Amino acid sequence: MKRLALLATLSMSAPAFAGAGVTLPLTGGDATIQSSRYSCDGGPAFDVQYINVGPNSLAVLTLDGQDIVFVNVISGSGARYAAGAMEVVDERRNRHLHRCDEG
Repeated sequence: MKRLALLATLSMSAPAFAGAGVTLPLTGGDATIQSSRYSCDGGPAFDVQYINVGPNSLAVLTLDGQDIVFVNVISGSGARYAAGAMEVVDERRNRHLHRCDEG
């Protein structure tokens, strides 16, 4: 059984946590990591890493200088990843990134 360690450097607002690293060991099968670059109409391009290990499916991206880890959640169609009030939705080859608290 292979083990993947996801290392995310998190920028916290408190100086004591600035540059803190977090290791998340994932087990349960072979790991696959896919990197993709997206751009929005008129917006800057951004990169997303999709990490799949056994039952764990994650999407990692940087927004406003912060690394954010999204987890796969149940979706009626396509794939949906959530992190707090944000979600990435992938359906019919279209990907959307939006904040759920902005309507």
